[in-house]
Amino acid sequence: MREVLRILRLFAKNLALTGLCLILWLPIGYGAGTVIANIRYPSAAGFLAGRNVSVSFEELNRYRAFRDSIVMFSAWCGLVTAQSVFIVHCFGVDRRENAHPPGGFPVVKEAQQ
Repeated sequence: MREVLRILRLFAKNLALTGLCLILWLPIGYGAGTVIANIRYPSAAGFLAGRNVSVSFEELNRYRAFRDSIVMFSAWCGLVTAQSVFIVHCFGVDRRENAHPPGGFPVVKEAQQ
């Protein structure tokens, strides 16, 4: 039962960290994707901004696909960041120091009879 609770606690920490990283990375990706797509497709950006600019559906679709690809890349960056931080936290924080000096052999005391 103790191990199940530990696994559930680790899962909850991982889920919270993943959610936090996605909340941070998705707005960054949406902002960067919009700026870069505006530079790459200025007429589509002008049309979406409400200016009287003629633009084809194909260019609007390319604009949205390009912007969405940057957002998805950013989401993947957030997921990789979350899992990397989680792994470093699990294996870095909970690690205990060895009782023996580096390069030495551990001393095992035998039970006295």
